[in-house]
Amino acid sequence: MKRAGNTKLVKKTSDESLSSQTILQDDNELKLSIGSEELWNFEIRVFVDCPSDGYVKNSFSGPSGSTINWAREGNKWNADSSSTRNVGQGPVGFVLKGRIKNGNSSGTLNYQWSQSTSRNDTFTVKKGSLLIAWKSG
Repeated sequence: MKRAGNTKLVKKTSDESLSSQTILQDDNELKLSIGSEELWNFEIRVFVDCPSDGYVKNSFSGPSGSTINWAREGNKWNADSSSTRNVGQGPVGFVLKGRIKNGNSSGTLNYQWSQSTSRNDTFTVKKGSLLIAWKSG
């Protein structure tokens, strides 16, 4: 993978868990500050612990006026929408790739996630998950 320009790495330093939560929420650490009119490509390597059905909702949010296109590795692009995926039970990992074209205001690219269905067990995004981003315009 060719990475031009300024590259940034954000590594998750602690586990983050949810239970009985189906509303997408910003990850506490997997985020990137971006300037106005910037174009960034990104890859996020998410390590999770799924105790039951293994379904996770993923999405990204950005500053007002930004356009985000992303996909789980090997799948079609999603444009500004969420995606529910079965990632399997137990400790597993998956890769999401995308790009954000920012509008007129600076702000933050946020990785968002939640359980797909409300359940009493705990879904955890693990320490060591990574956000890698490189500025391309």
